[in-house]
Amino acid sequence: MKKFVILLLILANGHCLMSQQLGQFNQYMHNPYMLNPAAAGLDGNQMFLGYRKQWMGFGDGPLSFYFSGEYDIGKKPQKSYMPHSLRISNPKIYEKFQPQKRSKFKHTLAGNIINDVNGFVSKTSGDITYAFSFPFSDNTKNLSIGFSTGFINLVFDQSKVTVLEPDNDIAYNDFLNYNASTIFLDMNFGVWLTTEKYFVGYSSMQLLGDNFSMGGNPSNFQMFMHHFLQVGYNYEFNENLVLVPAAIVRYVKDVPISYDVNFTAYYQDKYWGGLSYRYNAAAVVILGMKYKDLKFGYSFDYSTTGIQNYNSGSHEFLLGYIF
Repeated sequence: MKKFVILLLILANGHCLMSQQLGQFNQYMHNPYMLNPAAAGLDGNQMFLGYRKQWMGFGDGPLSFYFSGEYDIGKKPQKSYMPHSLRISNPKIYEKFQPQKRSKFKHTLAGNIINDVNGFVSKTSGDITYAFSFPFSDNTKNLSIGFSTGFINLVFDQSKVTVLEPDNDIAYNDFLNYNASTIFLDMNFGVWLTTEKYFVGYSSMQLLGDNFSMGGNPSNFQMFMHHFLQVGYNYEFNENLVLVPAAIVRYVKDVPISYDVNFTAYYQDKYWGGLSYRYNAAAVVILGMKYKDLKFGYSFDYSTTGIQNYNSGSHEFLLGYIF
C-alpha cells in the first residue's frame, strides 16, 4: 500500500484539490483577462505582474505569480479615458476626447505566463489570446469574444518529498526514473458584455479537459473545465466617487459551486479600496492606486475556515503598466 500512497498524493493536486487547478487571485477586477480571454484589450494596451503567497506561516503554502500583456492591433483607436471593465469616476472627462462613434471592430492580441506551486507539484502555463469586440445598440453596448490556446506543464519536485525507505520503494524510484513531468495543450474561450452601467462576462477555461499521467503510469486524473461568470454594476455616487458591487461564480465538475461577492469604491479614478468575501474560504481587503501610467494593487486574505489556526493570512500584489 505504501508504494501507491506517494503517487496518489502527487496526482491529488489535479483531482481532489480541483479548485486549485487554476491560480486563485483576488484582483481580477483590475485584470479580468486572467479569467476571461474576451476581456483582453477592453482597457487598452497594458501589462501586469501578479504575485500571491497563500497561507503565510503554513509550510509549502500555495504560491502563484503571473505576467500578462494586452495590445490592440490594426488601426490605432482614438485615445479614451473610459475603461470598459470599470467606469471612471467622472465620465465628462472622456467625452471631449472620445468621439461618440467607434470603429466597428477592435482586435487585440494578448498573452500570459502563470506559475502555480502547490506543495511538491508545480504547474506552469502559457497562452496566446485573440479577442475582438464590436459596439451595438446605438454604440451604448459593447460585446467582446476571445479565444486562447497554449500549454500546461506539470512538474514533480523531488526535493520537497521525504521517503522513509527510498532504496526499497521501487514504485517511487521507477516514477522518478521514467518521467516526473507532463505537458499538454490548453484552450480557453470567453465572452464579455459592457454597457454604461454594468458588465457581464462568461468564460470556460481548460476546454480540452485532458487526462494526464506522470511517471509513465496511466491515470484517470483530469484537468477539468472551469466555468466563470462575472457581473458588476457601476454606480456613480458623485463626480469623484464610483461604487462597484460585483460578484463572480465558479463551477468545476464534482466540486461545490463557489462564489465571491465584493464591493469596491473608486475615488477620482486614482485610488480604490474594497472588501470581498469568498464563500466558505476567506474575507479579503483590497487597496490600490494609480500613478501616471502605473497601477499598484494589494490584497490581504483572512481565512474563515479552520486553516486560519495554522497561518497568518495570504498576501497578493499587483503591478500594472498602461502604454
